[in-house]
Amino acid sequence: MRQEKPKGPISYRERLYQDPQSLANVVGVAAVREGGSLVGYRVSPGQDQAQFTQLGFKAGDLVKSINGIDLTSPANTMRLYNAMRSASEAVFEVERAGQPVTLTVSLADTTQ
Repeated sequence: MRQEKPKGPISYRERLYQDPQSLANVVGVAAVREGGSLVGYRVSPGQDQAQFTQLGFKAGDLVKSINGIDLTSPANTMRLYNAMRSASEAVFEVERAGQPVTLTVSLADTTQ
């Protein structure tokens, strides 16, 4: 499994909790189902394509978990929300072109 770290410090946690809609400027998200079961979320660049790329994502990545929380279960939504409130980083497990990739994004309060 490859592990990739995006370039440059990124500060998102406070901005996202103050304005969750700001995430839509960076990334588009669509649920992906196979055989009626949720298998993850397909991501695509939002209006801010440069920021999307800086995060380490590529169009078409299928996000399967964040910080070890399985995204194939809708029951984990609140668990993920609560975990991310105090997280200093987000570790995304994605499937890219059929291969597993890990992306680590700093959520520390630093300037961009």
